[in-house]
Amino acid sequence: TVLNDDLVDFLPQLLEAIKHETWANSPLANLLLSRSLLSPKLAHSLYWLLTQSLPGSSPQNTTINTAEMESSVKVARYRRRLQMILRALEIISGQALRNAFLKQQVLLQHLKSAAEEVKTVKDSNRSTVLFHHMEQLNNHLLHTKTPIPLSLAIIASGVDVKSSSYFPSNTFPIKIAFTSNPDFQGEISSMDDERNINQNINLGAHGTKTESTFSNEHLNKSNISYAIYKVGDDLRQDQLTLQMIRVMDKLWLKKGLDMKMITFKCVPTGDRQGLVELVTEAKTLKEIQVS
Repeated sequence: TVLNDDLVDFLPQLLEAIKHETWANSPLANLLLSRSLLSPKLAHSLYWLLTQSLPGSSPQNTTINTAEMESSVKVARYRRRLQMILRALEIISGQALRNAFLKQQVLLQHLKSAAEEVKTVKDSNRSTVLFHHMEQLNNHLLHTKTPIPLSLAIIASGVDVKSSSYFPSNTFPIKIAFTSNPDFQGEISSMDDERNINQNINLGAHGTKTESTFSNEHLNKSNISYAIYKVGDDLRQDQLTLQMIRVMDKLWLKKGLDMKMITFKCVPTGDRQGLVELVTEAKTLKEIQVS
């Protein structure tokens, strides 16, 4: 039996395989939904993979316009299947996880608004504009604690405005310093009480323990989690590269070969936009070459 953690590593390819299933109600779709009942981590990863594969700000309710698609019938059928799985996932997830999804969508609206305005204003005004948006986001998170899309384990309760900035590249990605209160970490674990409501899905894994996915391993000592939000880059390429490195590292470790690989999280959240975990105390390639 494949563990849920291992299944997460291959979710992008499994989701692509659904395109070639004969029926929408396929064994593969049922497998993904049934495992999502057992693992909040898998359900969360599946949600964002489905969301970034579908058009619109509310993918589960978007009307698919086949006239605008390059291969209308095939693409529309595939997106329709993904839309059905996304709706089913939201139904079976439980109220706590559904609330987390909604909070994350609101968080991303704040970030997208900030990134787009920083990208379009004059150079002299960018820092002021970013400061204003981060102040607004900080006030929002103070009242609405939100798990960030990179990990359900990190509950953002504010933003360190002074530590947030932007990068002077073509897309002007923004760096966000999320602050976290340790008292709130892992509070979503209570969602599992609501996860046994759908009897139409064949679980096929009775007796399997739900893994703990709410460790604080991603939080540093100061409880600040850094992330980069990008608009204008196709982060699916980054996601695939990191996936291959992560899978290969696991294979090497099984053979006793520790290559000291450091991977970070990358979550596309829509069309050419998403969040990337920032690795602190690292140098850019340019800095290495100059030195």
